[in-house]
Amino acid sequence: MMQAFTTLRRCATWLPALLVSLLLAGCGGGGSEPVATGPMMVQLIGTAATGDPIAQRSVTVVNARGERASGLTSPGGGFAVNIAEGAPYLLSVTDPAGRTWYSYAASHGVANLTPLTTLALLDANGEKPLADLMAAWAQGALTPAQVLTAAAKVVAHFRNLLLANGLNPDRVNVFTHLFSANRQGLDAVLDGLDVQINCSAPGAVCTPTIRTTSGGGGVVLWNKQIGIAAVAIAWATATATATVNVTVNVSSSSSSSSSSTAAPAFGICKPAAVGTFSLVVQAVQPSQTVDTCIDGLTAKPATQAAFCVDPLVLQQLPAGSVVQRCDYDGTIGVIRVKVGSPAVDAVVGYGYVKR
Repeated sequence: MMQAFTTLRRCATWLPALLVSLLLAGCGGGGSEPVATGPMMVQLIGTAATGDPIAQRSVTVVNARGERASGLTSPGGGFAVNIAEGAPYLLSVTDPAGRTWYSYAASHGVANLTPLTTLALLDANGEKPLADLMAAWAQGALTPAQVLTAAAKVVAHFRNLLLANGLNPDRVNVFTHLFSANRQGLDAVLDGLDVQINCSAPGAVCTPTIRTTSGGGGVVLWNKQIGIAAVAIAWATATATATVNVTVNVSSSSSSSSSSTAAPAFGICKPAAVGTFSLVVQAVQPSQTVDTCIDGLTAKPATQAAFCVDPLVLQQLPAGSVVQRCDYDGTIGVIRVKVGSPAVDAVVGYGYVKR
């Protein structure tokens, strides 16, 4: 019988934050001006992929005030972008074929960029061009409830494809589900789809054309009225739940953080010293999803080889796990394991967020 996970469900999204203070020098008469505090900086992380990773491409993020920031994706499609706090956020990336994909974050944390997140946003936006939505984000952002409903429609449309790739469609939020572009899990779902968004003119209604590329192929017609009652996805909410606080230095020498300034808390992640890392873990098996957060890391693994043998990483695997595959791109890690007897597949995702 498979070893059961013993950790209670905690959070599905996390946030780092960096408080930047700007000191303005005094002028004249020996006096000084008051200290001015700059905007709180937060981080969005995720994977940009269409099946293939969207590598070495610029990810643009806009906050609710219309402020923008950008960052480059890794060869594996992972990205981390720092931006002034101001939820909700809209993201975009253009792939090598010239197609632009979009995503949404109800708060800072995880926000994947894929055709699935784009389909959800298109539905939430009433099939209007998402480029226009991004240009006017400060004047009319979509609400988390609108986007979550649309995300539920996405998993309802591709329920069988998700199941075929070891995912529970009633639990997968395509915006926040940690994955690597490794041809497995959610990435395999993307491999099985060809999505095109056709907008006839600026301001016009856009039409998604969706084809499956496996099992003989076929066209998927988008149904705005598809039933979503069974889908139980959610955005994370802030709680006061305690977390494990550890100090890890991947260069093999342990040290504790000396910073007394703490980044704010989100979900189960406690206020953490600015400049440290929080490790968010999503352990997924067919029957449940378990999320946890480990604060106070002084560094993150620098390479895939270091990640895959990191004791802290391996401690998050279900008891009795036999590792089948380990992937890491510097920000996002995914380990696939078999656990129990008879053996059952499980997936553990990791995201390192700088505080």
